Amino acid sequence: MAIALADSKRALEKQLSTKLDVVHLVLGLFLISLAFWAAVGKIDLYRTSKIGTLINVQGVLTLQSEVASTIRQSALTLGMKVKKGQLLLQLNDTTAQLTLSKLNDELTANQQQQTLLVEQRQLTQQKYQLLKGALQSQIAQIKAQLVQTSKMLKTQQSIQQGYRTLMKTSAVAQMDMLRQNLEVVRTESVAKTQALEVQAKELQLPRNEREQDLEISQINSRLSALEGQHEQLKRAITRALLEVDKYTLTAAADGDVVQLAALTVGNWVNVGDQIATIGNSSSWLIHSQFDAADAVGHIKDGQQARILVNGFPWRQYGSLNASVSHVAKIGLDSHVDVMLELNPNQQSQIPLTYGQPVTVEVQTEALSPIMLLLNAADRAMRKQSEKAI
Repeated sequence: MAIALADSKRALEKQLSTKLDVVHLVLGLFLISLAFWAAVGKIDLYRTSKIGTLINVQGVLTLQSEVASTIRQSALTLGMKVKKGQLLLQLNDTTAQLTLSKLNDELTANQQQQTLLVEQRQLTQQKYQLLKGALQSQIAQIKAQLVQTSKMLKTQQSIQQGYRTLMKTSAVAQMDMLRQNLEVVRTESVAKTQALEVQAKELQLPRNEREQDLEISQINSRLSALEGQHEQLKRAITRALLEVDKYTLTAAADGDVVQLAALTVGNWVNVGDQIATIGNSSSWLIHSQFDAADAVGHIKDGQQARILVNGFPWRQYGSLNASVSHVAKIGLDSHVDVMLELNPNQQSQIPLTYGQPVTVEVQTEALSPIMLLLNAADRAMRKQSEKAI
């Protein structure tokens, strides 16, 4: 029995020894690995800023109201994509449209008046042309009559002269002579009358031309005034159209609606009120501020950074990557401005919007655990030295 117990004890001790050897081996390997990692491994060091804001690389466009009115129609929603020239907001432009309509009516009336005056000028020219033709025709007719009368007068004067010769050589009735004299006087009177008519009608021709020139000059003067008024109305209509356009707000460029005021149809907006902000979401920058002690000498261009978007837990949504693109040389109020360029990540489910707050962690260096322990020990020794002094 004693021999059996001794054998069992030795077997147990041997098994225990074997297990201890395995444990020692595993522990030794662990310690070796730990030592190797402590000597060779790297731990990333970050400088963290809780102040960060998403902005667009190409900037943003602010949609502002240029007039005071109520909203009649709105197609704006936060995050919507817009194209250049797309209608975004329509304000109530009734007053502006009434002004434009009134100016258009005045312009139409002006054009009608000009058309009437042009027609009146043409009629005046035609009237005086007809008068001139009629006078010239009458003058020609009277001149023809005057020629006939002159011929008749010469004939009568020849007869009269014959009667006078006969009265000398023979007895000619005195009554016949008197009758012939009367005919001659009557024909001379007709000839003079016709000559005076020709003279009067010839004088009427230049008078008619002067009257025509006066009437046409008055018409042209009225036309010039209407043409001047026409140009003023056209300029006023151009200004009115520009004013009407102010009530229609369109997108000045392609982009996304990254900010939107809480305005609905029927709300009143004043001049200068900000309606929305449109940004180009194809590329983003991050503006951040670091404490000067953390930034100066530690953060440099090209360093990688980790971006945690506020409101989106990193364990669920992950983080975004960025790189430092610019570090300000001078800090204000113990802060240094740092710009970072966000690396595109199509797999990320985080919706990015302009002005979104983020937390920025810039990787400044990577040290081995031994160096971290040595640095920590060095700082502890310095503190003890400072306290001793």
